[in-house]
Amino acid sequence: MIRTRASALLGLATVLAAVAMANPGEPSPRQLIEQTTDAFLTAIADAREAILEDPEHAQDLVARIIMPHVDVDTVGRWMLSKHWRTATPAQRERFVDEVRTMLVRAYATALAQYTKGDQIKYLSEHVSEDGRSAVVRARIPRSRGSQSADVVYRLHRKNEAWMLFDVTVGGVSLVTTYRSTFVTRIESQGLDGVIRELSRLNSQR
Repeated sequence: MIRTRASALLGLATVLAAVAMANPGEPSPRQLIEQTTDAFLTAIADAREAILEDPEHAQDLVARIIMPHVDVDTVGRWMLSKHWRTATPAQRERFVDEVRTMLVRAYATALAQYTKGDQIKYLSEHVSEDGRSAVVRARIPRSRGSQSADVVYRLHRKNEAWMLFDVTVGGVSLVTTYRSTFVTRIESQGLDGVIRELSRLNSQR
């Protein structure tokens, strides 16, 4: 169930992006999304044969091109919700590590199907007045014959850089969806049980 939800949501969110208002030389949110998208899709196209031989090659591309723009620590903290406060430092570290691996695998599986011919429409960008948060809206095509999906990227400033912390696809928030799943499972099998389940899923090829 966890991996199915990841593919459904992450498969449509084809880029993770950032924008830095403090440095006027850096691209706008939309420009950086386009650049990141093009870089990833170009890498996927160039490595198509290598990916067919070894699907884990796509994971390497995701880790190198996309994940540096994701605030995995914040994503993990929000996914655990109230349980983050009671988790030990070791549990937090293990959970965040498994979430990072889960996201890499999910992106690699879902995004490899896209090609540079897919027409992604960038609709708008908005940066808050205090320059600490940003929202980018886009419309991304699904598989052939299906309607496009509206995607909202939410970012915030961390360590003098903009990092993505949530993606909403068709009105469904990635963080909220996972948080509901994890909180329910933690209540029934404990945090260590959830971490073990994530580890098991992440180890599957």
